[in-house]
Amino acid sequence: MSKAPVLLITFNRPDTTARVLEQIAEYQPERLYIAADGPRPTRPGEADVCKRVRETTLERINWPCETKTLFRENNLGCKLGVSGAITWFFENETAGIILEDDCLPESSFFPFCAELLERWRNEEHVALIGGCNLAEGFPVDASYGFTRYPHIWGWASWRRVWDHYDVELKSLARVLKESGSPPFAGPTSATKGEAEFWRDRFVAVRDNQIDTWDYQLVFQCFVRRQVAIFPKRNLIANIGFDARATHTKSPSPLGGLETRAAHFPLTHPEAIATSPERDAYVFNAFMKPRGRIANAWRRFFG
Repeated sequence: MSKAPVLLITFNRPDTTARVLEQIAEYQPERLYIAADGPRPTRPGEADVCKRVRETTLERINWPCETKTLFRENNLGCKLGVSGAITWFFENETAGIILEDDCLPESSFFPFCAELLERWRNEEHVALIGGCNLAEGFPVDASYGFTRYPHIWGWASWRRVWDHYDVELKSLARVLKESGSPPFAGPTSATKGEAEFWRDRFVAVRDNQIDTWDYQLVFQCFVRRQVAIFPKRNLIANIGFDARATHTKSPSPLGGLETRAAHFPLTHPEAIATSPERDAYVFNAFMKPRGRIANAWRRFFG
């Protein structure tokens, strides 16, 4: 099986970037894309840190590899910086793996994604392959399952999906007008509480009250009735819960979760079907305002 190309999105954290790159180096993709947002002029010394991250990252690429870079001179922020990097990646590749500099993958994450990128390449109902499983208490018969909530702490997808991505949520007004009551129904099985939760966040993103890129991907999956893959075993540890983060500035139970290797050969579900019970648990435990760790989960979706 050929190796999937990888996009590494980094910024101003040399330590976490180095750890993620170590795992990428073990996989040794034939094509590696590195994107970095520009320094913020209001942060003294950040330009030097960003420069060091870029230089040391390139120095650590010690295997035969075609490397492409997108190094921004000016800071675009989370919304345009990350989404622009992913757009650049899919302008060059039809499919691939995306990692941010705080998403540390277990080694089997890469072949897991590569195999499923090929298997589900032409299935429009499947939007992406996530590396996280934050609800391992729910049994999964196969090597992975499906969820209506796309997980982006380490993920993989296809150009066919990203071609529909709309960073500005231009169609939100039409969807809200057409969706009836509740105002935004999202997935078919969404409750009124879920619908209102997502409606409020999509409106906030559209109105630039939240600087992020990933709520837009959730919106796209809801509107297109797409699902995401999650692994039976958690394959990603978020190592970015500290003061330097955009959203995950405080310690959290979600930080540094244990990872376990996927077992090969992979076994596949008999059908593309989500678990309403699992998705309801994920929403109630982690997302809604009074969820157990809702503040930490905000980073998971924005």
